[in-house]
Amino acid sequence: MGVLAITLSALAAATLGVAGCGGPGSYSGPPPDELVSELSREDMRDLCVWVLDLHGGAGSEHLCSGGVSVTLDSVDECVRDQDEFDDCSLTVRQWEDCVLDTRDDPCGILTARSCRPVAACYF
Repeated sequence: MGVLAITLSALAAATLGVAGCGGPGSYSGPPPDELVSELSREDMRDLCVWVLDLHGGAGSEHLCSGGVSVTLDSVDECVRDQDEFDDCSLTVRQWEDCVLDTRDDPCGILTARSCRPVAACYF
């Protein structure tokens, strides 16, 4: 059985030092009700940095159950992949809530209730 690898652009969180005020656990900084697809490049970079910081940094790989792995892209790849959200109504706060709920287990993006809006953009 092969391994399914899911590369998260930001989670990518956005997806490595913390942007915005406070430390890990605070929010990323961009307006919470803004659609990810409509963020400025600067705000998208802030979101990507924040996500990656909370999930172990660019290139970190997390082995999940069922032969699935979650690998985080670099900040630049995350920002470049912003157009993947064009057909998705994901808000900054929805992504932040998912990341905060899964910061100790990035594989949770596949199952956590708060991550359903994020997963809907990928699958």
